[in-house]
Amino acid sequence: MSDEQEYDSFWNRAIVELKFSLWPRKSYENKKWIFGPAYRACATWTGPGDSIHEYRWLTTDEYLFGLLKGKYVKRHY
Repeated sequence: MSDEQEYDSFWNRAIVELKFSLWPRKSYENKKWIFGPAYRACATWTGPGDSIHEYRWLTTDEYLFGLLKGKYVKRHY
């Protein structure tokens, strides 16, 4: 697939923050268990009803390698 076909609108809306996961969570990319410091991406979807917050958790290595590859968008807020 080309890059245009792999477009994911989640990452255009997502705000990524370094968080500390108190409960084990599964990583979005490789489905490994995460506990401790990890990156949480949150995209807010708005519409005619209530807003929906979608979360994706990533290990620190996954997120940093994704940034270097240009897979994720880094936003400064």
